[in-house]
Amino acid sequence: MLSMRKIVFISDCLSQPRHIKRVTSLLNAGFEVKVYGYNRGQYDVNKYPNGANPIVLGIFGDGHGYLNKFKTLKHDVARIVGENGKDVLYYAFGILAAFMLKQKGCKYVYEISDILYAYPRFRFVMPLIKRIDRDIIDKAQLVVMTSEGFADFHGYKSDKLVLIPNKVNSVLSSAQRTPLELKDNDKIRFAFVGSIRYETTFRIAETIGKKYPNYEFHFYGGTKTFLERCQNLDNTYSNVFYHGAFRNPDDVPGIYNNLDVVVACYTTKSLNERIAEPNKLYEALFFCKPIIVAKDTFLSKQVNKYECGYCVDSSTIENIENVLNSIDYKELNRISRHEYELNGDEFVDNAQILIEKLK
Repeated sequence: MLSMRKIVFISDCLSQPRHIKRVTSLLNAGFEVKVYGYNRGQYDVNKYPNGANPIVLGIFGDGHGYLNKFKTLKHDVARIVGENGKDVLYYAFGILAAFMLKQKGCKYVYEISDILYAYPRFRFVMPLIKRIDRDIIDKAQLVVMTSEGFADFHGYKSDKLVLIPNKVNSVLSSAQRTPLELKDNDKIRFAFVGSIRYETTFRIAETIGKKYPNYEFHFYGGTKTFLERCQNLDNTYSNVFYHGAFRNPDDVPGIYNNLDVVVACYTTKSLNERIAEPNKLYEALFFCKPIIVAKDTFLSKQVNKYECGYCVDSSTIENIENVLNSIDYKELNRISRHEYELNGDEFVDNAQILIEKLK
């Protein structure tokens, strides 16, 4: 146990709901928190609780290269450490901030929610960065991972490891859970909920728009890069809808009350997506909605474990159509009822293990 009561967070995306959840959990547990971070220039609607007013360091847009981010963080982390000293515990979201803190000789918690260097464009330098990452992990006071797949990737087993999957915000723990009761000829509402950035999502939406008038596809989430594409699909097809950014967790129950099937088919070209465990799984389970995911991923293993949906190769229109053609009202109702009968508390965020290790 670390017994450090002041925690200084460094966030590379201040509006990320997971970052806000972590700050909120530790603030509510009695820790003094200070938050520094960057906006992304989009989807900045989520807010921090009273007592955790973030200090905005600037904007990290999608167009910023990693070298520029590296230089910016090097400068800003030096400033942050200068302001707060080394007698506090730092909490780094992401590899760059954690690397800078290690170089400064600070005590830090390192949270890993993705493996950025596992993308194909880093394939030639991945072995080197992985060794650097492992050194950052080994020197951390605690290592928080949001997917067991990340621990498997690093072959990491330690008392310092805290697995906290990205589950439903605890403020929604009392939200109503209602199983589906679809009837024949009801319109089935498919939806992607979150940051919109994957080609597979558009492929499914366009297929539904073109060929399935009794289905609907809904986009819930902010996007700057793909805004025009979402709007074009909305304008082209009467059964495709783009709703824009939403507040998490405030708007989440209303969104899930207005959808029937969650679509979370991320690309499988990247190792990162194959081993990640996104929060859509737990939102679907909590709100009793069947989910469609990409097969041959860690997420698909979890879907099979909970028996809560469909695993599909979404790389071709033909495969997508095969799944959409197989959708059965009774099966959707059965899956939803099965989810409803599971203990909903299992799918709600709980940082108690982390809190105990920090006290």
